[in-house]
Amino acid sequence: MKRITIMSAVLLLLALAVSYAHAPAKIDLTFDAETHLLSVAFMHAVRNPADHFIDRVVISLNGEEIITQRANLQESEKGGAFVYKIFQAKPGDTLEVTLECVKGGKMKKTLEIKE
Repeated sequence: MKRITIMSAVLLLLALAVSYAHAPAKIDLTFDAETHLLSVAFMHAVRNPADHFIDRVVISLNGEEIITQRANLQESEKGGAFVYKIFQAKPGDTLEVTLECVKGGKMKKTLEIKE
C-alpha cells in the first residue's frame, strides 16, 4: 500500500512538472535577403518572464548549426523576438530555428530562403 502511495505521488509530481513546461505556441521567421537579417518572433505566454522564458536559440543553415544563443529572460509575458545577421545565407538555402523553454519543451521552424 505504501509503495502505491509513493508511486502515485511521484506520477502526480511528474504530471504537474510536464504541464507547467511548454514550448513556444508560435514562431514566425522572416529573412531579408538584402540585409541578411533573420527575424525570429515567438509567442510563449508566461506569468513571469524573468523565471519562465525561452533560454536557448539554435539556428542551423542547411543542417549545420551556426548560432547558439542563451538568454536569461523573455521580453514580455506574451513572448519576444531575436534578430540575427546571417551573411552566408543565400537563395535556396534552408534556415532552421529551434527555441527551447527553460522549464522544458521546444519548437522548431524552418524557412527556405527565396530570391
